[in-house]
Amino acid sequence: GEEMRSAGFPRRRLAVVIGFACALAMAAPTSAAENDGHDLMKRAIAALPTAPLAARVRLSGDVREAREFVAKHKVVDGARATYIEVVAPESLVGLRFLFKQRVGEPPLRYMKYIAAPGPVLVTSETRADPFLGSTFYLIDLTEPDLDAFTHEIVGEEMLQGRACTLVASTPKNREGEVYGKIIHAIDPKDSVVVRRQFFDQDGLALKEWTAERIEKIDGNWTVRDQRMKFLPGNLESRLEMTEVAYGVEIPDSDFGKEHLAR
Repeated sequence: GEEMRSAGFPRRRLAVVIGFACALAMAAPTSAAENDGHDLMKRAIAALPTAPLAARVRLSGDVREAREFVAKHKVVDGARATYIEVVAPESLVGLRFLFKQRVGEPPLRYMKYIAAPGPVLVTSETRADPFLGSTFYLIDLTEPDLDAFTHEIVGEEMLQGRACTLVASTPKNREGEVYGKIIHAIDPKDSVVVRRQFFDQDGLALKEWTAERIEKIDGNWTVRDQRMKFLPGNLESRLEMTEVAYGVEIPDSDFGKEHLAR
C-alpha cells in the first residue's frame, strides 16, 4: 500500500481502479457469450447451401388438406433467393411466393395471390400470417436478420445425437417484432440448426421448430423433414422434401417479381 501511494496511487484512486477492474471481470462472461453467440449464428447462416436447389415439398399435419409445392433456391446478385409455387390442391394452384435475403438487411417477402393482378410485398403486419394455413408463419421461411438481434449463448443440450449449443436471439428493437425471443439449438460441428423455440413478447413459449431429418446431399446439409408445433393450441405442421436436387440450372429471371406475376 505504501509503495503504491508513493508511486502516485493514493488509496481512493486505487479503490476506483480495483472497482473498475472487478466490473470488467464481471461483465466479461456476458460479453464473451454474446460475441460467441453472434459468431455461431453467423456461421450457421454462412453454412446454408449456396448451390442452386430445386425441390418438391409436401406440407401436411394440421392443415385442411395436404399441400404440395415446388421450390427453387439460388444466390442471385449476392442475395439468397427462394421461389415457391403451389401445385396442389387444385384450389391453391397459382399461389406463389418469393423471398430475397441479403446479409445485414431485413429479408424481402412477396406473394402472388391467385386472383391478384401482381405480387404484393409482405408487410410487418402480415409476417405472422400462416403459410398455406399451417403453423409455419411467413416470417419462419427466412433466416432472421442477424444484426437486428443480440445473440447470447445460454446453455448446451444433446438433440438427435448432436451436442448442440443454445443461442438466445433477442430483438434489439422489440416494437413490431413477431417474437420476443428465439432460442436456436445449433450443432457447432456442422453449423446446422436442429431446433428453434419461439417465445412471445411476454416470454411465453409460443412455437417449437425441429429438424426431424437432416441429410448431407452433394456436400450440403439439408433439412429433409421439419415440423412446427404451435404450443397453445397443440397443433403441428410438417414440411417434407420429397424430391431434392442441387446444382440444377435455374435462370436468375425465375427469382424476379415479373416471374412471380406471370
